Amino acid sequence: MTYVEIVTNSETVTVSGTFTATTTTAATSPTTGTSSVDSTQTALSTSTSSSTGTTNQTGVSTGTASATGTTSKTTSNTGSTTTTATSTSTGTTATTGVSDGGEATFTEGTYPTGTGQVLLDTTPNTWRTAWDPATKRYVFVSPDGNNTVLQGVSMTGLETGTRETKSGAGFWLYLSGQGNETTNAPKVLTTVVDTLVQNWKTDVVRIPICGSAWTQDYMVQDWGGSKVSDYKSWVDLAVQHVRSQGKVAILDMHLWAIAKMSKGTNVQRGTFVSNGQTRNYSDYEDGCTGMNKVNGIDSCAPKDWYTDDANTWECAIANADGATLHSAYYNKDSINAMWTDVANHYKTDSGVWFELFNEPYTRKAVTPFPSFGANEAEKDYSWDLWTQIMSQWIASIRDTAQAKNIIIVNGLDWAYSFGPQYGPLAFPDQFLPWKTKYANIAYGFHPYQHGACCGQIGAGDTDLSATDPYESGYCAYYPDNTVYGKASGAALPGGASCIQNGYAASQDKKMPPCHWVATAYNPATKTNGLCGGDRSVCSALSQTACNAMDWNSPKSGGWSTYVLPMNQFGPLIATEFGTFDCSSAFVKTLLKYATENQISYTAWALWPQDSGGPGGLGACGYPSVMTPVPGTTGDFRQCFDSAGCTSLVQPQRWAGKLIFSDLMSQ
Repeated sequence: MTYVEIVTNSETVTVSGTFTATTTTAATSPTTGTSSVDSTQTALSTSTSSSTGTTNQTGVSTGTASATGTTSKTTSNTGSTTTTATSTSTGTTATTGVSDGGEATFTEGTYPTGTGQVLLDTTPNTWRTAWDPATKRYVFVSPDGNNTVLQGVSMTGLETGTRETKSGAGFWLYLSGQGNETTNAPKVLTTVVDTLVQNWKTDVVRIPICGSAWTQDYMVQDWGGSKVSDYKSWVDLAVQHVRSQGKVAILDMHLWAIAKMSKGTNVQRGTFVSNGQTRNYSDYEDGCTGMNKVNGIDSCAPKDWYTDDANTWECAIANADGATLHSAYYNKDSINAMWTDVANHYKTDSGVWFELFNEPYTRKAVTPFPSFGANEAEKDYSWDLWTQIMSQWIASIRDTAQAKNIIIVNGLDWAYSFGPQYGPLAFPDQFLPWKTKYANIAYGFHPYQHGACCGQIGAGDTDLSATDPYESGYCAYYPDNTVYGKASGAALPGGASCIQNGYAASQDKKMPPCHWVATAYNPATKTNGLCGGDRSVCSALSQTACNAMDWNSPKSGGWSTYVLPMNQFGPLIATEFGTFDCSSAFVKTLLKYATENQISYTAWALWPQDSGGPGGLGACGYPSVMTPVPGTTGDFRQCFDSAGCTSLVQPQRWAGKLIFSDLMSQ
């Protein structure tokens, strides 16, 4: 997620801790033939295969079989809701899920005929992925053997900060101001985790980090410059507190230190080869853009992946400061070393998952630094580079560190598209080579409604956005009949008003699939009643044709075209989502879609400040799930104790309230 950080320098804090990484010898990567990974794995293929070596890797050929599947949503440490469905699938089934009492609770099946080989891990008592023959999609399986959909929230802070304010590693969000910061700062951090887990009933907490700060092992400092904690221990404190309560922790490689982009500067990164052509890094947004600033100072580092001085924070402020696919490709070996180290530390705990790269995106460099670039056309996406870096990092986690933890691979276009025409959905054997070699791979996406403030939101006790003719249609159209028109000026929760219309127009491919919205304005008929969602597919449809659209079909557009078919290769998880005006309609539809399609999520984000997105919209300009501290310098200091944190971390109207209600109802 992109934002500009607002900080204060009036308080001081501290943490101490020790981080110990473990090392292992490299292992041969599991393949169709031989494997030396210490696990029980099943290779699912359209033809019989075999394996030799020290593992139980079995080739299972597809055939016709009838399978009964049991699905479950685990909602707490003590209970779950189970539903049973029966279906016929093509494939040999095997029961592998084992509960604590030894009773099988989930019947797994083979991969469907004609889609190629996929490796599965059947190790009991661990988090893993499996094929569900009842729903014909991949799912997450909990250690007790249940088919599980996870709901949670993404934290913020540990991934960002600025060197000028000495607020690296999110220290600006964890001010306690209580004296002994070595004791108090970790108390604030862990109380925030407690509040998410206990009060918001999250199954999973996402923890964004700065990859280069991990390698650097940055020394977290308070406002007075006193040492607080080494970065690895600071991150580990949050991870272990999530895990101590039985919840899943996702480590998200969100940002890293990035030097200035090449175009218009003396930073030279050379050339690379993509799609069969030699290209110049300088033709792309390959480094820090210099556009996001704090106190007038950008966050561009002296060099890429800065690790020289552990006392100096150099991580970028936001994704739009250069965390592009091309920057990641240039720094791929450094990122690879980081993931190997992370995997070595957490490989004994299957409840810690690895999100390899927050939001891969590509932009052409249009004008010299400082400048944002221009988004590339889908046909020009460098899917080959995406595949190379993901393959390298997956292989190191699996082979070098020998870690079997679930890995989340995000798509291109800001972690959204999986290329139905040019990428892995069109050519899975070419762009998903790991599916035949490594188990426990999931796929992440970030659906956002970019258009904002097209109608009424509701600053009082009523959610006007739910039925507003323009907001209920996801800002697909504005009152002036354009797709990115003038902001409505409507009052927003928190006191601001709609003086901006968001970052960009709502994008068709990032919209919901077709469905009828009775309250949405239709510019063609000039009446309410619109086939909402992906305009390129839905807008011209009648109510009858719209209602006939099947969300499970890629033909229904939006999420169902660009993301949903990836559940044929691994479980899906929306590790970020939201709106940029506090409106609820988009989020309500996403939550319904996630429930119907067994998609897990971590909502973006736990954000305490009354700013962050397009200027002038206050807290609503940023997709925060919590009501911010009034003003622009909010932090979590009230989380020094649980009562204060409970009072502080309240759901934001209106999208945040929907997410909170969904979490509480699971």
